[in-house]
Amino acid sequence: MFFIDEWYKLCQKGDIHKINSTKITTNFNLGEFFKGIPPARFKEIQKQHLVNILHLAWLLQTLRHSLFEDRAIIISARGGWRDHKTQQELIKKGTGAKASQHLIGNAVDFNVAGLTPNIVQNRLINTGTKYCIGLGTSFTHLDRRLNGFRFNY
Repeated sequence: MFFIDEWYKLCQKGDIHKINSTKITTNFNLGEFFKGIPPARFKEIQKQHLVNILHLAWLLQTLRHSLFEDRAIIISARGGWRDHKTQQELIKKGTGAKASQHLIGNAVDFNVAGLTPNIVQNRLINTGTKYCIGLGTSFTHLDRRLNGFRFNY
């Protein structure tokens, strides 16, 4: 995948301006998955993490159209890919997991414009999704593990 190689080069350079303007899907750009992460830490990313982010973006795009009436999906600060230092900071605050799927670009924390997290979570659960869902009071966590696991924040 040629574009994964290009994205990887942008991350290695820490080129936040190009990362922010790189479209993944109709409604998502690459930079949305790096919110709150200092560009100097992008060097930690691996190509497989970018592949995972691409799959997440496609999943979110599909959910936007099929489940959320084309409402905007807003990825939370630090809600996409995370480097190890950021994850350690969140663990110390009690809001991060040691084996987080965010570390490999396989998870996203988000909100949907005009819908409460409870409504978002109920819609995901009621559709019978097998993806892992974290039930937060101010956001929804979704990761691509197909275990149907649900957990509360």
